[in-house]
Amino acid sequence: MKKYVRRPAFTPLWVQPHSLQEVFRRYLPAKRTLLPWLVRLAPVLEVDEEIELRPLQHEDAETLFELIENNREHLRTWLGWVNKVRTLSHSRDFINYANYDTIYSGKWVYSIWYRGQLAGLMDFNEASRELRQVSLGYWLGADFQGKGIITRVCQRCLAFAFNEKHVDKIHIKCATDNVRSQAVALRLRMGWEGIEHDSGTLNGRSVDMIVYGITRGEWRRMQH
Repeated sequence: MKKYVRRPAFTPLWVQPHSLQEVFRRYLPAKRTLLPWLVRLAPVLEVDEEIELRPLQHEDAETLFELIENNREHLRTWLGWVNKVRTLSHSRDFINYANYDTIYSGKWVYSIWYRGQLAGLMDFNEASRELRQVSLGYWLGADFQGKGIITRVCQRCLAFAFNEKHVDKIHIKCATDNVRSQAVALRLRMGWEGIEHDSGTLNGRSVDMIVYGITRGEWRRMQH
């Protein structure tokens, strides 16, 4: 007599999913957002008494859009994406884009809160899981500049990435004429690694990017 083998209706979770993001995509209804589940994977980071880093939440959309809207000319100088954020729905889409599954997702984004106000964003981008490397990106509204916020935020993010996520190396990349961002990298005691020529476009022009970097070993030696 021929025997019939009952096959599972789906591939077991332990066989295929490469990330929690993939699990959610496969086994949750398509219309249900992944953000509430993924946000739980990202801790709130207290920088000091004035600054806190929080994973993006849906309720941040209006505040985020208002901050961008009020700082368009200021942000457009160095951020090409500003021209693409024209409506509140664009901010909502960006929040849904965030991914806290792994620091190597390239989409790990923190909102920067200064004295209870949304001041800007920072993220871990250009990530490589194989090399255990990430880059830091950040921006602030004009009213929040000159207060040392970004330097303090980056110091906290270095500690988080090196100590808690075991990243091996962190970069900061900025345009060759972005003096403020270069000063941040130098205050963090990152080393100059070179220039990436024609690395991107900004407002219709090609830009060269300076690359700064620091390894986990270098950072830890500086803490003593």
